[in-house]
Amino acid sequence: MKPLKLGIEAFGSLADRQTIDFAELGEHRLFLIHGSTGAGKQ
Repeated sequence: MKPLKLGIEAFGSLADRQTIDFAELGEHRLFLIHGSTGAGKQ
């Protein structure tokens, strides 16, 4: 089973609702969450 979408709200520094649509990745199974040090990646 693969997740299709992930919705989060008020998560760390992300106050607004954020949605990650895994279908947009297509056949690419690897993705990266990146940002500056202290930017709120958790």
